[in-house]
Amino acid sequence: MTETNPILDAIAQIVAAVKLVPRDVLGTEVLAYTEVGEEAEPPAVVIGPPALDFQAQTRSATSADVEVFVVVDVSEGSLDQLYRLAPAVAAAIDEHVENGVVTGARPGLYPLGTRELPAYSISVSIDL
Repeated sequence: MTETNPILDAIAQIVAAVKLVPRDVLGTEVLAYTEVGEEAEPPAVVIGPPALDFQAQTRSATSADVEVFVVVDVSEGSLDQLYRLAPAVAAAIDEHVENGVVTGARPGLYPLGTRELPAYSISVSIDL
């Protein structure tokens, strides 16, 4: 019997939540990327590796803080896309990630190859 990994389960729940973002938010499918160095194709959601918290006398993580980057390409309507997509992704995560809560979102740039693209970094806290 193999034991499940609660960290991988939490990331999988975020990916599943992103897939539930209605296609009509941007008129196209938004893909979720979880591998470091994976070349994302905007509009995209990139899920960073979580910061883990451990309680004394336990060997497993008890909570994870995940940065979820909502990334769009540079265009005339890029900010409009961000303003529509970031709240939709945050709402999907809040609603569909068990024991997870969105704690904030910060605007910024996401490095992709040689470019820096408009983005929001959504902070998600998950009890494992």
